[in-house]
Order: sequence, then C-alpha cells, then structure tokens
Amino acid sequence: MPDKLMNIPKNSLLGNKIIYLDKVDSTSDYIRRELETGEITEGTVVLAGCQMKGRGRAGRAWESPPGGLWFSVLLRPRLPIDAMALLSLVFAVGISRGLDRFIKYRCEIKWPNDIYLDQKKLAGILLETSVSEEDVYLIVGVGINVNIDRDELGSLSSMAVSLCDYSSAALDLDSILEIVLQYMESYYLNFLHQGFDEILKEFKAVCLHLGKRVEIACSSRIVSGINVDIDSMGKLLVDTGIDIEKVSAGDVRVL
Repeated sequence: MPDKLMNIPKNSLLGNKIIYLDKVDSTSDYIRRELETGEITEGTVVLAGCQMKGRGRAGRAWESPPGGLWFSVLLRPRLPIDAMALLSLVFAVGISRGLDRFIKYRCEIKWPNDIYLDQKKLAGILLETSVSEEDVYLIVGVGINVNIDRDELGSLSSMAVSLCDYSSAALDLDSILEIVLQYMESYYLNFLHQGFDEILKEFKAVCLHLGKRVEIACSSRIVSGINVDIDSMGKLLVDTGIDIEKVSAGDVRVL
C-alpha cells in the first residue's frame, strides 16, 4: 500500500497529507500525540496496515487486522458543539455513499454512524473532540472491513461483514480510500456551506431502523418504541406509546 499512496489524488482538505504506518496502537491516538508537538496539520490522514488497540464507540474494541482500511483524519471545524455532533451523521452518509461505488448492494446506516451491509456491521466511525480557549480539533476515526476473512473478525464474526463478501471483483484498498476520502470531503464541505437539511434526507433514506421498533440503551435508562423520525439536530424520535422521546445518544437495537 505505501508505494501506491503517492498516486492518490490529494483533496483540498481531507487527505492533503497521508501518513502510512504498518502498525500502530490506534491512528487516532497517533494524531493525538502529534497534536502535542504541534506538527500535524488539518486534513492529515493517518492510515495503518493494522491497529493493535483499535476502538469504537463507548471504548469497545475494534478488530483491525491487515486487509481493512483503518484511518483517522484531523479537522478543525469552526462550529458550535451541537453542530459538531451532526458530523457523525454527515460522515456516515458520505462513507456509505462512497462504499456503494464498489458493490451492487446499498449500504445502510444504524444511527448515529455505523454502516451496515446485509444487516451486519461493515464500517464504523468514532469522533473525538477537544474544545478549549486555545484549540478546537476533531479526530474522525474510520474503520472499514474490506478484504478480511470472517475468522479474522474474532468475536465479532457473527455481527460483522467484509466488503469483499459482496463484490465480484478484487478490491484495492487504495482505490477505496481515494473514493471514501473524496465523499467524506464533499459531504463535509457541503455541510459547512449548505447545512444539514439535504444530508438528513439522505440519512433517513438509508437508516436501517427508521419506522421500526427499537430499543436504545442510553447512559442511565432504556428507551423502547418505534423510531418515527430523526430531527434537525440528529436526535432519534421514538414513540414509546406514551409520548415521543428525543434521544441524543445511545446504542440502538432493532427489535
């Protein structure tokens, strides 16, 4: 992969610089360490052949063996905190649209940012932010199962899937990275300039549980009911049978 990376066209922002590492604890942790030295610029992508300590939402382990795309991007969005939270949904739509280019099937999204194929998890996104008077940054961590055998997915093999299982042609990691970064940048810039309305429509069109009965594990309670909508702030609207609950964070399970 490293030799081919030089041939990937550079976007105006995401991927204007690409750092490749054969092995790392996690690409997001690498960026965080580099931020302490002040030597990493906005738009830099850190890509790893494998991660030893990849993680997903809520600190869960993310299996990251060779054959997948494991990367993080550094951004410095000048946005209010509530608007930054919408970027989970924005990047989920962008990445799913990019991956659609390589398969005959359409990716779906489990709120807020897990990308599914055939009811199994294909890719995940983890956003980590820091806001202070001195600095504002966002690290977008992305993991995509591309050319990974089922037995390499470990304990997640019954719940996860790899892109190669649904493609009739060999999949080139560099080509997928190029397209995914293009779509991520396009949706990100569109969000900054045009807002969330049109992207929200796209999100709803591929949301795998909209209109279905769900159970959402929030920090201190369980919300159950029918997911009737997603509002302009990216919150799930759940009809519990008693009232409409707005859920801003939690793990969704489709019943």
